Amino acid sequence: METVLTDILTLGAEAAHGAHSAGASSFLDGLRLDGPAAWVLIPLLPLVGALLCLAGSFGKVASKLPAYLAVATIGLAFAATLGGLTEWLASGAHPTVVSVYEWIGFQWGSSETDRVSADFGLYMDGLSWL
Repeated sequence: METVLTDILTLGAEAAHGAHSAGASSFLDGLRLDGPAAWVLIPLLPLVGALLCLAGSFGKVASKLPAYLAVATIGLAFAATLGGLTEWLASGAHPTVVSVYEWIGFQWGSSETDRVSADFGLYMDGLSWL
């Protein structure tokens, strides 16, 4: 699952880079993955489930489909959490930063210390896994 997500995000980043070199700007320009890609699914899956339930309520879905979608996405997020926790424990249980997207980046010199960066990402340590 991690390789599929990594491939999708890599293709999106390459497409955004190609659009940027052609003159267009995209929010995917700063996309990168510095850690396990599947960990991004942990907060993303319940959000997708909530959006699908909201869309079902606007579409006046009278079946139990929104309830099944909500339970499925929360269950998948739980499975991703268990998988991420076991992977994190096996790697030595050190705090890990998963950087997904560079939100703000500004560099005023040629040195690496002449840079300010605000990233969207996850900081995973022992408390985060609770």
